[in-house]
Amino acid sequence: MQIVLNIIYFLLALTVLVSIHELGHLSMAKLFDVYCDEYSIGFGPKIFQILPKGTNKKGKPRETKFTVRCIPLGGYVSMAGEGMEDMEQLKDLPKTRFLTGVKKWKRAIIMVAGVVLNAILGLLLLITAFSIIPKTDFYVSKLNVSPTVTYTPYKGDKVTIESLASKNGITSDTVIQKITISYKGTDFENKKYATYTSEDKTFYFVPLYDDTGKVQKEVRKVNGKKVECFVGNSLNNQKTYYEVSKTRVDANNDPLLETPVLSKEYTFTKESLEKGNGTYSFLTDDYVGLIAQGQDDKKTFTFTLDNGEVKTIETTSYKSNETTDVKTGVTTTTYSWVPIGISSPTRARGAGEVFSDSFSTFGEYSIAIYKAISQIFTKEGFDSLGGPVAIVQQQMMFSSNGFGYFLLFWGLISINLAVINLLPFPGLDGWHFLVVIIEGITRKEINPKVKSIMSAVGLILLFGLMICITLKDVIRLFI
Repeated sequence: MQIVLNIIYFLLALTVLVSIHELGHLSMAKLFDVYCDEYSIGFGPKIFQILPKGTNKKGKPRETKFTVRCIPLGGYVSMAGEGMEDMEQLKDLPKTRFLTGVKKWKRAIIMVAGVVLNAILGLLLLITAFSIIPKTDFYVSKLNVSPTVTYTPYKGDKVTIESLASKNGITSDTVIQKITISYKGTDFENKKYATYTSEDKTFYFVPLYDDTGKVQKEVRKVNGKKVECFVGNSLNNQKTYYEVSKTRVDANNDPLLETPVLSKEYTFTKESLEKGNGTYSFLTDDYVGLIAQGQDDKKTFTFTLDNGEVKTIETTSYKSNETTDVKTGVTTTTYSWVPIGISSPTRARGAGEVFSDSFSTFGEYSIAIYKAISQIFTKEGFDSLGGPVAIVQQQMMFSSNGFGYFLLFWGLISINLAVINLLPFPGLDGWHFLVVIIEGITRKEINPKVKSIMSAVGLILLFGLMICITLKDVIRLFI
């Protein structure tokens, strides 16, 4: 039932984004008196249509049909001068009511209006989201202690238990002087590891073996050159690579393996926490170096309180996810720690923080999208692409944290649509804007048939890419 609801939320939210985008084109076209025959949300066969009736505020007959079509992954506004010149109702229209008959700067505004509205909508959603989402404050003397914690094992139901912190008498008023975290893995003996050091940090390399028992190899580009590498996983299940030519190997031509440390211990004092802004991020599953490697690994927290009392909490790991690489058939299992129920305190953002966080997120995400687009034709780039299925999955993950995160997610999607639509690819708004610029510079109109064909080809390619990505996402659901 939850999946069905999320699909409905996805379709409704996407419809709003598309409607706003096309409304941008329509509003500017109407402002410059360009004839618009249809305002359509979606593609394909129509579901329903509202025909124009009556007159507008200027006393003129309404002209534009409103249509909802069955594929809610886009939309359009059909304007005079944009491939509909032969329609009967256009024969008596003056040239100034055609898109090609208005001044170039007006046409440019019409072309980018949808992008602008999506960007504005995205920013407004971010502002609303950050007004709702509490901000984490990192104070050594304060903690948030939850009475219960909830986690979900792989392919299991949600588990809710009394938090270990609350159970051991730690409250939100507890003042911490020192925390020692120790970790002992139970599954190290069943794996082989190699270690390497980069930027004063030690990483672990877990070789992936093929069906013949040999370490998998892959040719990769390193600094523009093709390099043969061993393929493996780091301890946090991220794929890693060893250059064959630079790696010491054993008699079987495997990376030279070393015995890893079976346990780790980290100590944080009040002073060291204050220097690190007092962050309690090490209490979460994401603390680098203390990531669970197997079922029922042990992590122990020793809290020395302000009054000298010592409290010890031990948590265990559980299987949280499992994925299988389609090409290699290698299965990667992820383990997470059962939460102990401690987090940093939160507060409402001030007006300045809301706007600061919103604008910085807007800028950072826009740059990140362009970086991702630049890598789209690499294996890693294509693997990271997601279609409607992946968006629904991400939406579920975001919205599970509350309505504010749902708005944050769709704010980012709206920004995504704005940025991608600015690309000068046939069929997108950026392409139409580029055509206007070229025509303005050359003072010559490009053949309308050529523009129509280019736009049609571009849309076909985009839909083809969307279908491929969607199929990839669907296949991943069943492996």
